[in-house]
Amino acid sequence: MRQEFFEKVRITEGFFCPAPFMHTYINAGKDAIKMCCEGRHIRSKFSEKESGIPASNRLKEFFYKDKQLLEIRKKLLKGEEPIECHVCGDRERKGWSSDRLEYLARDGNTVTPDINYGNEFRQPLALDIRPGNVCNLKCRMCDPGNSTEIFKEVEENPNLYQYYRGNKWNKNTTNMDIIKFISAIDFKLIKRLNILGGEPTVDPDTIAFLEKLIENGNTELELIVTSNCTNFNKHWQLFKQFKNLGVCASLDGTGKTYEYIRTNAKWKPVINNVYSLLKLENLNFLSINLVLQMYNIFDVKTWGKFFYNLYKQGNNIGAPFIQACEEPPHFHPAILFDEDKKFIIKEINDLIKEENITDDEFIEVTLTPTRTCLNDPIWEKFSPDEYPTIKPNDVNELRHHFKTHTRMQDKIRNTNVLNYLHPRIKKYI
Repeated sequence: MRQEFFEKVRITEGFFCPAPFMHTYINAGKDAIKMCCEGRHIRSKFSEKESGIPASNRLKEFFYKDKQLLEIRKKLLKGEEPIECHVCGDRERKGWSSDRLEYLARDGNTVTPDINYGNEFRQPLALDIRPGNVCNLKCRMCDPGNSTEIFKEVEENPNLYQYYRGNKWNKNTTNMDIIKFISAIDFKLIKRLNILGGEPTVDPDTIAFLEKLIENGNTELELIVTSNCTNFNKHWQLFKQFKNLGVCASLDGTGKTYEYIRTNAKWKPVINNVYSLLKLENLNFLSINLVLQMYNIFDVKTWGKFFYNLYKQGNNIGAPFIQACEEPPHFHPAILFDEDKKFIIKEINDLIKEENITDDEFIEVTLTPTRTCLNDPIWEKFSPDEYPTIKPNDVNELRHHFKTHTRMQDKIRNTNVLNYLHPRIKKYI
């Protein structure tokens, strides 16, 4: 978010989040360490090569001495919203749920905030670890830092670089930094461990990390795995050894829409794997993550009906958590023409009526963000220098890049968007 735009909208009173005082995020594929996954404008590097700090000392150096983190803590204790926290602030200004609100509900009164040491235990109590970017898919809205398949695609097609922020990606990561890193943590104090990728079930670094935790007897913590659910393979035996398991299934649509967005995946085997996960004895919950984008917005009635019926089954299945795609900004549904926005609103209203949806959680978590994101001025939020060629200062600029980007990827992947998606997408291609 641009600084000048942020100054207009930021929350200046009563804004507090416990995450910077008790949580740490490590993404080896993007060489980043920060307070949480939603943090933006973060400068801290994780690797020893870039940070100049040995992996075994990186946690304490970050948690105790990172100047940016300490400033964030100071602002939060004053009730101010730091620009690094604008993603949650932005969601809340729209009336949506946010990670900050979840942290407050879950962890708000569990620690004593300390600017210099985080909390009274002087270490993170929750971790979000992404040991590498090894992945078997190349999802349309993803990037090289989270997928080796996309990294290969970009290497072979350098003209794609213009649609990814930054110009440096790690092709291969090593579990040695992660293993050394966790040696500095007392895992008996860890409440929650989020594991993402890449794709955890195919990443050898993730497997090595989990095996090390099991070897050390750290299986009492809550383990939350975010997975594309393409591989219900032998590695799920590792996840079964943790007593409290949560799974976040990344599902960005259904049927052909899903298959177009998540290149290399097939809908039927994936959803069958999801049903198999529901049978795990140690599964506490299953949640759905859905990245809302131009490619799936027209099918809101189809995927909305499917996920609502899945949600109604109970068994701790959550309503799909909606995140509108802002990176790259030209995938955001706010670039739709007004006539198509009206169509989407009608589809949502018809869905509610036909399925008799009265459940507050499903409406608030899934349908309301889908509806309200259509009016988000995405073209005002990005600085002109954040992407090599995109100057997101008006909606027509973003529509142009959506067409160019889609055609470019279709040619590379030998696909045709018109063969997969709702007919209304045609006017944008």
